[in-house]
Amino acid sequence: MSANSPAYPPYERMRTGLCLAAVGGFLEAYTYTLKGGVFANAQTGNLVLFALRLTQAQWAAALEAAAPIAAFFLGILLTERLKRLPARRGLFQWHCIAVCGECALLFCVAWFPASLPDFATTLAVSFVCSIQYDSFQKTHGRPFATTFCTGNLRSTGMQLARCLYDHDKPARHAARRYVEVIGVFLLGAVTGGLCSRQFGQPAVLVCCALLLAVLAAFLVEAKHDAKSPAGPAAK
Repeated sequence: MSANSPAYPPYERMRTGLCLAAVGGFLEAYTYTLKGGVFANAQTGNLVLFALRLTQAQWAAALEAAAPIAAFFLGILLTERLKRLPARRGLFQWHCIAVCGECALLFCVAWFPASLPDFATTLAVSFVCSIQYDSFQKTHGRPFATTFCTGNLRSTGMQLARCLYDHDKPARHAARRYVEVIGVFLLGAVTGGLCSRQFGQPAVLVCCALLLAVLAAFLVEAKHDAKSPAGPAAK
């Protein structure tokens, strides 16, 4: 990269976004395949189910739909608390703590006993996805999401429009990055579906491996940046 290139911290670099998008896609397919056709990453569907079940006086079912929403909400509160911790380095910086927490919880999910209801896995995945969603909101300075693709699709369309209508060359590059994130999300979903059918509950260990790769990259890049006299370099 040139000396004038903007510097991005490890948690905003493209490789991080792609790994996390793969995790997001994997988890969507994982809960849908193994847990009764449930999407645990985003909560719009659960909000609608909660409302519909209330209108039908299905109180227990309404609470079941509301629980993942509560888990997602609690995950956001926890992440916002992490953001307010004193600045640290290495494993003690808050992004690393968030990734470690995700990995630890998903490792536990892999070994949930068969006697546990599907509900327990859905809650855990919703909690993990909320941490990831709130912790990683940008790639190369642009907003993006790794746990669902609605916003990324919108951003892709906006950047393509700027490229086509305004002849904005940087917009073409930005659109390509969004397409890459969406493509990796889809690849993660395909892999999640295949692995879930093949290996069952322990398939989520694939996500643990991806998160450990993200964590290792954070630590290596932080060490490299600390030694570099020019400071962090954009990746």
